[in-house]
Amino acid sequence: MTTPTSSSRAEQVRERRRTHTAEPKKTAKPARAGIRGRKAAAPPPVVTRGNRAVMPTRPLRASRTRRMYEVSLGSPGAELRLPAMPTVRFSWRWVSGLFMLGLIAVLYLAWTLPTFQVRAAEISGLRRVSERDVNLVLGLADTPIFILQADVMQKNLMSAFPEFAGATVQLAWPNKVTVTVTERVPVLAWTAGGQTVWVDAQGMSFPVRGEGDATSLVVVEASGPPSAPAPPTDLSVESAWAQPFMSVDLVSAVLLINGFAPAEVTLLYDMEHGLGWRDPQGWQVYFGIDGSDMGQRLQVYQAIVAELTAQQITPALISVEHLHAPYYRMDQ
Repeated sequence: MTTPTSSSRAEQVRERRRTHTAEPKKTAKPARAGIRGRKAAAPPPVVTRGNRAVMPTRPLRASRTRRMYEVSLGSPGAELRLPAMPTVRFSWRWVSGLFMLGLIAVLYLAWTLPTFQVRAAEISGLRRVSERDVNLVLGLADTPIFILQADVMQKNLMSAFPEFAGATVQLAWPNKVTVTVTERVPVLAWTAGGQTVWVDAQGMSFPVRGEGDATSLVVVEASGPPSAPAPPTDLSVESAWAQPFMSVDLVSAVLLINGFAPAEVTLLYDMEHGLGWRDPQGWQVYFGIDGSDMGQRLQVYQAIVAELTAQQITPALISVEHLHAPYYRMDQ
């Protein structure tokens, strides 16, 4: 016989089973299924503790999709698949890089091409200086024209050649350099201490070059340097040759006195007595450094010579430096 307790337990079990069968089971769905079109949540940032520095990580770039090409061969079901070609995208970095390469190429060609290199300058106006000497000073052999400076070249020429009264330099593309010079014309040769320099009408001195003009110059034998000329007006000139060697008045006096001197005599210059010459009769005569009243000075000198000749006196020096106070000396 069944006890009430056991029967009641059996009924409770059956009732529980019927309840579970009647209710449908709920299945758990994944979190992605209910969310469409939403990106996965970013992983939480990494937090570190301590004093060590952590390098930040950069997200990986998505690889670019390569294009694939399929070519039909004209037969049903037959086709040819070509290799995938990478997609090339140009940016401003490409443009700047190409521009820089082009600029480097242009500079290299301009520096090395013979079209832009100067071989030698075209020079005009030379009389005694040779073109070779001028080109050596300029140093233009195989030099690119775009690095030349006309004013610097002109300054170098004026410093190297004191016989140049002026020089101009012109540059023309692609490789032409034209130099026009004006040479000084010497009028006298000044000899002192065994050295000779030429002097032009402006009192500028320069070295002796060539022998063509030497025979036509007035030669002056000096016991020392000439009287100090006026200070130069151009203080920017660095060459000592470019400064006046003597005054213009002294040059004019030398040329004037030379016209009154006897033929084939050498003019003299003394720092105390000035200009004169050595007379063929054996004495020295001086007229100072002022060429004015030269006609009257010469008449006074001729009168003194006539008087001394009549008295049979042979002086060592006759001075007409001062027109109204001439004198002679028996010794130097």
